[in-house]
This record gives sequence, C-alpha cells and structure tokens, in this order.
Amino acid sequence: MRCLNMNKTELVDAVATKSELAKQASKKSVDALFETISYILSNRGFYFHESSS
Repeated sequence: MRCLNMNKTELVDAVATKSELAKQASKKSVDALFETISYILSNRGFYFHESSS
C-alpha cells in the first residue's frame, strides 16, 4: 500500500476534480467535513444535530 501525504489545498483540488465542483464549493465541503469530524471527536463520538427551525 502506498501512503500519500496531502495538504488541505491538495485535498480541495482533488475533491474539485473528482466531483466536478468549483474549487470554492469543494473548499466549503472539505471545511464542513473537518468541522463535523472535529465536533464528533470533541463530543465522544456523538453528533447532536442542530435544528435550523
């Protein structure tokens, strides 16, 4: 197995290429993913959905 080291900019570029989204939309997606993972890890693996209503 080959190990890849990738920084955030490279990840955003890869997401944009694979998804055919604009880079700005890909960056928002990557940011949302990282925020969600951080939130879950800081809450012992639980995700509490914040209602928008």
